[in-house]
Amino acid sequence: MRFETVPTVVDGIVSLIYLKENATVGDTWDTSIQQSANGLNYTTRYQTEFVEKLTSHTVKGTSYPDVVHNQLSTYTTLGGSETLFSVDSYYWAKGVGLIDITGTTYDVKLTSYDVK
Repeated sequence: MRFETVPTVVDGIVSLIYLKENATVGDTWDTSIQQSANGLNYTTRYQTEFVEKLTSHTVKGTSYPDVVHNQLSTYTTLGGSETLFSVDSYYWAKGVGLIDITGTTYDVKLTSYDVK
């Protein structure tokens, strides 16, 4: 599953792959982009890891079966040194989609859905 976003300090679209159909637990994949802000040039690296497959995950009192847990770690490199900037966990329920994001950057919970 791929989402595109336009960060405020990037010219253009950042395309990140959050979920891979054939990934297995422990697999990682990266996307790096060059950025510029306030006259500074730096690199941001997004690393996604398939952390685990869960039999269920509960969000706001609703238990969702067959869930994939991925972790997105964001690193920034400035002046040759890479620093961890954020870590967020993404939970994907089969047949539903994204149900929960928790971590440094986000705290988002699915409140309702309608799959057609």
